[in-house]
Amino acid sequence: MLNSIFSGSNYLTVLELQDSAINKVPASIGNLFNLRYIGLRRTKVQKLPECSEKLSNLQTLDIKQTKIVKLPRGIARIKKLRHLIADRYADERQSDFRYFIGVEAPKGLSGSFPKLKTIVLNHMPDVNQLEIMDGALPVIEDMYIMSLTGLERIPQGIENLHSLKKLRLVNLHKDFKAHWINEKMLLKMQHVPDLHVHEA
Repeated sequence: MLNSIFSGSNYLTVLELQDSAINKVPASIGNLFNLRYIGLRRTKVQKLPECSEKLSNLQTLDIKQTKIVKLPRGIARIKKLRHLIADRYADERQSDFRYFIGVEAPKGLSGSFPKLKTIVLNHMPDVNQLEIMDGALPVIEDMYIMSLTGLERIPQGIENLHSLKKLRLVNLHKDFKAHWINEKMLLKMQHVPDLHVHEA
């Protein structure tokens, strides 16, 4: 059904499939070059086709509470993407953000997305360091780093994110808070109006 819709919809700008019964996104979505918004929230979709990288005008991708566990490599090539909403509940009965499970991002993600405003890094126990390259995420406003229990050190370069308005550092390595205090990060991050560092 979606294939037939997509074939005659080259000028479609919004694709809202939230709460629908779909479980697969056809490869023909790559032809919808005018798409600015894709909403797949609460569907049974398990993966996005690799051709998603052709969606050069895409600004919002909402795959919250889908079955998607890994983003395609090409997603990092979509330069206009501003909002990537990609968390899912570990337990459907819980609504607190601490119970979200992250979606695995492709390598090089933080060096991309010059217009990305929201990023969630969640439930990645094997990650023990983060580096934010110089000039990366120039307009980022909201950053959530949660349940990275191996992250002992402060993400390198985080103090250079001058556009940041909200930062949540939750359930990280047991020594993270001590390093945060020792490095006087509260002073370095005073440009962030909404900042919380929570113990596990």
